[in-house]
Amino acid sequence: MNAVDLDSKSQERRSARFWSSFVLALMAINLLIALVAIVVAVRDPSFQPVPSYGENGVDWETRKQLQTNSDSLGWTADVERGSDRNEVRLVLTDSRNHPVTGASGTVQVYHFTRAGQPVTAPLLESTDRPGMYYAAIDVARDGRWHVTAKLSRAPQEQFLWDHDVEWYR
Repeated sequence: MNAVDLDSKSQERRSARFWSSFVLALMAINLLIALVAIVVAVRDPSFQPVPSYGENGVDWETRKQLQTNSDSLGWTADVERGSDRNEVRLVLTDSRNHPVTGASGTVQVYHFTRAGQPVTAPLLESTDRPGMYYAAIDVARDGRWHVTAKLSRAPQEQFLWDHDVEWYR
């Protein structure tokens, strides 16, 4: 073998090593990018399913019947947040626009950017204002919230209120 052949083979090996390493490096970068994308998607608190989505789907008929019975009561609700933004207030009136008193229940709220972090609290009846119920929940974040209130005054008086509200300063 002469010197030209040895130099050519050596150059060929270096070239093969370079291009093999280059392709492997590109594959490693691709895997790293995919791993970062997966970690970001899994840890993102806004990328969560709606609470009770599966249960509501399975029990659709039960929930639909509860909503129908609730609608037949003729009660209406209005929701607001307290002035210090750590309270949810629900004002409940009957079909004649009289305050509904003596009910008990719970409220569940979540911000749309934090659907995986719903907060449920008991609704307490106000002693100052008839028909007003409140729950101590931090609702300081501005934007769109989902509020689900379930109240009952008697076995035949089950009220379900499920709405989206937008709260801004």
